Amino acid sequence: MNRFAELQARSLIESATSGCEDYLQEETPKFYLGVDPTGKSLHLGNFQGFILAKWLEKMGCEVTILIGGVTASVGDPSGKMSERSSLGQDQIEDNSSSIQSWIARFMGPSIRIVNNRDWFDKMNLTTYLRDIGHFFRMGPMLGKEWIRRRIQSDVGMSYTEFSYQLLQAYDFLYLFEELGIRLQIGGSDQWGNVTAGCELIRKKTKESTHGFVWPLLTKEDGTKFGKSESGAIWLDSDLLAPADFYQEIVALPDSIVINALRSLTFLPLSEIEHLEKSLSKRDLQHLLAKELTLLIHGDKGLEEAHAGKKLHMEKDISQVSEDELEKAKTATISRSLIVGKSWLSLCVELGWLESKNVGRRLLVQGAVKINGKQVDVDSPLEDSNFLKEKFIIFNFGKKNQFILKAS
Repeated sequence: MNRFAELQARSLIESATSGCEDYLQEETPKFYLGVDPTGKSLHLGNFQGFILAKWLEKMGCEVTILIGGVTASVGDPSGKMSERSSLGQDQIEDNSSSIQSWIARFMGPSIRIVNNRDWFDKMNLTTYLRDIGHFFRMGPMLGKEWIRRRIQSDVGMSYTEFSYQLLQAYDFLYLFEELGIRLQIGGSDQWGNVTAGCELIRKKTKESTHGFVWPLLTKEDGTKFGKSESGAIWLDSDLLAPADFYQEIVALPDSIVINALRSLTFLPLSEIEHLEKSLSKRDLQHLLAKELTLLIHGDKGLEEAHAGKKLHMEKDISQVSEDELEKAKTATISRSLIVGKSWLSLCVELGWLESKNVGRRLLVQGAVKINGKQVDVDSPLEDSNFLKEKFIIFNFGKKNQFILKAS
């Protein structure tokens, strides 16, 4: 098996350094994938990297996942037109813990997970300048397109952001020297950071290392799927329930579905080619939603998603069974905290609405339903609002549905 060719056929390689294909043909190539814990959850844009990591693991490669506890505090400026908001250390640690738990569940016990805080916390400024900064030249750094674009913009670029590529390059150097890792992978917006690491290792050790990047998953307007862009598709069920995740995937435009089946699932390419010819576009969207929900949320999550799918399609909510409501429920809280509470306040507290203003705007648009019936006022919830004496279904617009169960 030619690992490189297989990944290319699945649209998982956009650019690669010289010699990368040969390195991937060695018996047990070692690679790492880095992720900065800038949010509590990973999102669909991150998922492509972890699917790729799983493919490489299946192909016999040794996997290391790096969590950027330090680089998250700096903020990667790649592809950004403004500086990221700085995160406090407590927030970064909470995010790291949450993301590491998800990675361990998805990737399994055979991989290694490291955090760059383990080595950067032992480094002082003098060491940083001597061991990292000494090998970088300003000309090539300033010549990178995304840096030049930011510097010439009204926003500009801080030294903090400018130094990010040095920190990521040192991550690669450290992992090469300590663990023998010779390959870094990342999204296409990481190409400059990946090659900076290869160049640092070459200058400092005279050794060759490699990198490749995958094409970013983008929407029809060319923007990427991320947390700072509108409509983030979270992987954590606490932020996006499996039923809502399923609906988000079904809503993806036709133009990206086939490519997503190649790059985000483990379906054989021959099967995808056959399905593209035999299924309707709508059926392909549901196939993608099924495969991704199963990969990310497991059998139980897919069962919840199917129950939620039926609820989305059900015209008479009263006909939905208690078992179906139980499978599709989003949250369970005490009845005493529900009855007499404004539904708007409750949904904001549960995180189902961003704010009361957002809820009121949806009200004006006629986009709020409780138990399938449109509401036009912010009223307190009563015992009569419960279906089967314990459930309330909230719909905000066409896609967002939440099911509350009273305990």
